[in-house]
Amino acid sequence: MFIVVSSGGSHDEAWESTEVCSSDKDKLELYIADRKAAIAKERDFQSRLHELYVDFATKNPKRAGTIVRYDKPKWASGIGQHQITQAMKDERAAWQANYDAYMAELNSIEQDWIHNLWKPVYFKFLTDEGRPLPEVFSMETGRTYFEDVYFEINEIPEL
Repeated sequence: MFIVVSSGGSHDEAWESTEVCSSDKDKLELYIADRKAAIAKERDFQSRLHELYVDFATKNPKRAGTIVRYDKPKWASGIGQHQITQAMKDERAAWQANYDAYMAELNSIEQDWIHNLWKPVYFKFLTDEGRPLPEVFSMETGRTYFEDVYFEINEIPEL
């Protein structure tokens, strides 16, 4: 009896998995060849998707927002809760409101670019590739690093 063991990663992220077993070693070698072909096909797809994203982002840069430095009002070190005045609380609340408005503006710029410009291109690419459209759209546009997966056939001794 033989088993196919796949493994990958390194050091703390190393993993190993038993995938299939059979008494026919030739079938297992065909299985490994099919898995390697599927992995290569997925890597090619992810690579082309990443190239499309980089090319699209270069040709369609995001609208720049106003860059503002917001320094949070500092209170004296070691100040006790009873020493915090209402004016101090109001100052912090005003700062938080301004900061929230600033972040909302930057987020709307990002969301506008993602959903109105990139999403249609991404969905067209998936459709052209015959891939199903995701139910929930996210910005996972492909990985630039691919982990190597290794396969080996191990023999299980008869009991």
